Amino acid sequence: RDEGVRVEIEIANAEDLRVVVLGGGTEQVLAAPRHTDGASQQLQLKLSAAAIAAGRVNLRLEAQGRVVGEASLVFSQAATPGQQKNP
Repeated sequence: RDEGVRVEIEIANAEDLRVVVLGGGTEQVLAAPRHTDGASQQLQLKLSAAAIAAGRVNLRLEAQGRVVGEASLVFSQAATPGQQKNP
C-alpha cells in the first residue's frame, strides 16, 4: 500500500476507449484500442498511495468523446498493528 496498488481490469470493447482514472488528486489516462476480433483485453492500472489514501478511485470509460461507463473502487483503511478490523 505504501507504494500504491496495481489493479487489473478486463474489457471487451467494440470501440477505441480511453480509461480515465481519477483519485487522490491525480489523473491517469490509458488507451484501450478495440480488437478487431472482439477479444477482451487486460489493462493494468497503477494506483498511487495518495489515491488509495483518499479512499476512492473513480474510473471513467470514454469512446469518441462521450462517457460510456463509470465505476468506483473504494478502499478501506487497514487496521494498525494491535487493532482489529471491523467485520
